[in-house]
Amino acid sequence: MRDLYDKVEGYHYFRHRREMIAGRKAIASMREYGRVVMVTLAAPRPGQEIKIADRQREEFLIWRVMEEE
Repeated sequence: MRDLYDKVEGYHYFRHRREMIAGRKAIASMREYGRVVMVTLAAPRPGQEIKIADRQREEFLIWRVMEEE
């Protein structure tokens, strides 16, 4: 199993990351509920909702606005 993890960027490979979402253009929609930001994926898992971590919220929102321009 270690060989597999080494080939695919380590054991963090399967965690959702902003970089992975951006690289795949996978955001179908985004909603804000107060301080909570939820993202709905279009791909690779259509319809799956992901909560953006509180510590990355501001950075994510800035990045999202820059992507839309």
